[in-house]
Amino acid sequence: IQDWYVSEGDESEAREVETRIKTIKSKCDGIDDIAPCEKLLKGTRNLYDKITREKGGDSPERIQLGLSLAKELHRVGRGLEFARLLVELDAVSRRVFGPDHPLSKDVELGL
Repeated sequence: IQDWYVSEGDESEAREVETRIKTIKSKCDGIDDIAPCEKLLKGTRNLYDKITREKGGDSPERIQLGLSLAKELHRVGRGLEFARLLVELDAVSRRVFGPDHPLSKDVELGL
């Protein structure tokens, strides 16, 4: 559903759908308050952004933190953002380290 809204160019509606799905998923998972997960996501994203600025987009630290960020995105139900991040990390890790590198394999498992 989210992908359809995005394909139609309605990003705001896609975010609204994502929020509703996230709420439903959290209730199904027994989490009534998703705020702690969102707080962890925010902290992970801030660290990821900082490492990206300091070490560069091709650094192994950025890719490792990107995997952690992807995990948190998945946990809070942000599937589209999760998928986009993993595709980008996969391209970078394969280009920089090669397809057989352990980081590339870890990213591949996330896909």
